[in-house]
Amino acid sequence: MIVLSILIALLTVVAIFIPILGGYLTVVPGLLTLFLPGRHTIFAAVISGVNIIDVLFMSPILRSNASMGLHNHDYKWATIYVGIVIFHAVAGLFVYFKSRRSRDRDQAGRAARSRGISPQGAVIGSIPVGFSDSETLAEPLRIPDTTPVATSIASGTRNRSPGSGK
Repeated sequence: MIVLSILIALLTVVAIFIPILGGYLTVVPGLLTLFLPGRHTIFAAVISGVNIIDVLFMSPILRSNASMGLHNHDYKWATIYVGIVIFHAVAGLFVYFKSRRSRDRDQAGRAARSRGISPQGAVIGSIPVGFSDSETLAEPLRIPDTTPVATSIASGTRNRSPGSGK
């Protein structure tokens, strides 16, 4: 993942210095930040912030196209301009909440292991309540059947109905 981080940083720096297409090229590192793992949260936030600053302040083509479009009541360029900025903000928030979820999961796993419970919920180092050492866990629990048919079959007698004549 370090290689992906370096690639994202290089693409971000290149997008800053390309004058015409640089604003559009910021979408590529923005998409790649979505695939960074949770431990690279700060890096992804910095990249998203740099991309937002690049689009807002250092992309004159995007800004001038958006302002000319608004002047001529053509909202396509303004939508593209604002959409790229919103995309980078949402990508940064997505990476933040993804890392927060993985951090919470890691903390829950560490807490469970410190109490002697595996994260999957299995019991470690003890026998569940209700079993002794001599019983095997694979044996099914046998409950006696107390229905009249089962009782008569077990005792060898047959229940005859009163009108059968036998």
